[in-house]
Amino acid sequence: MISPYMVQTCGSDEEDFDDILLQYGCVFSLIQIGEYAKRLSSELKEKYPEVDRGSAAGMRDFDVHNYSDVDISLIRYTVLNKIPHLGEVCRSILNGTRCSEHFNPEFDIYVR
Repeated sequence: MISPYMVQTCGSDEEDFDDILLQYGCVFSLIQIGEYAKRLSSELKEKYPEVDRGSAAGMRDFDVHNYSDVDISLIRYTVLNKIPHLGEVCRSILNGTRCSEHFNPEFDIYVR
């Protein structure tokens, strides 16, 4: 879900993100991330309370229920600037290290 490919395909040029299929793919991926954030077990939520799941879930809710109002520049910003950090946090959890080592209190996936 959180892969370097997702970030690389956005490109550094605004025109790279004009592809409608790329836009839909990124929106769908963010929706999935938010859905997975909602389904985390109680044990995992208790073990890693510093991870903000609410922002991902909130973005998911907005994108699903207000699809015609999705701000593509916000999607691109989120993919390029927020997803790489979220990937680091997830990898640290999967590797068994404390995610607080990678935790950034400024992190907020939903910046609207």
